[in-house]
Amino acid sequence: LFRSVNFFYQLTQSPSPHYWVSNNETTVPEELTAIAQNRKRVYVVDWKITKHNNADPKQVFDYYLQKNGSLTARYSFPEYTITAYDFSTADTDVSLNEKLLPAQISFGGELTLTGYTFGEGNENQTVARAGSVIWTRLRWEKTAEHPEPLKVSLILKDAAGNQITAIDKFLQNNILHRYSTEWAVGDVENTYFTFPLPVDLIPGNYSLSVLVYGADSMSPVRVSPGNQRFYSLGYLQV
Repeated sequence: LFRSVNFFYQLTQSPSPHYWVSNNETTVPEELTAIAQNRKRVYVVDWKITKHNNADPKQVFDYYLQKNGSLTARYSFPEYTITAYDFSTADTDVSLNEKLLPAQISFGGELTLTGYTFGEGNENQTVARAGSVIWTRLRWEKTAEHPEPLKVSLILKDAAGNQITAIDKFLQNNILHRYSTEWAVGDVENTYFTFPLPVDLIPGNYSLSVLVYGADSMSPVRVSPGNQRFYSLGYLQV
């Protein structure tokens, strides 16, 4: 606690500019863009104690900063972690290229995927290097009540349909980060992924799919029509 208080004190005495950014997904891109102007490096402080612990569980900051820059360093301390992001230009617009491809994909009548973007944002196809990051954003609308919180898995498969790697996240809303069972029907929310490709990934064609499932039962919520477990967002050429 002492070191945290001391850090805050030193921050207020520092000549370096510092900012408090509200974790509101509708304003984060605009605020980060303003902060990044005329700078080629910014630092994000994540607190491990106090009420600010786990303030960004959806990794919205990392999504926008890493998509438009590069994560170059991370310093971990008992009370906080400091992450450095570098930009290639001094006038970075972190909201650039955030147009979503429209969709109407129903998962069991409980949830609808209404838009998405991944990689370079090209329709259904993107080119990537092994070891790079595929930035993926999914937009959801709750269409019916469901008995348990839902999670979404973003899955990379090879041309034969074998799973290579995956990342799972809870479906959470903006600001309050409540699970999908607490959303109102009609609520629209987003999920953000910084999806690292394995460094030893063999060159070839791969697919990127989503699977929605119950957090407690682990049962998949079927895609309709078709009663499939997975929905393919598109393809990667590695």
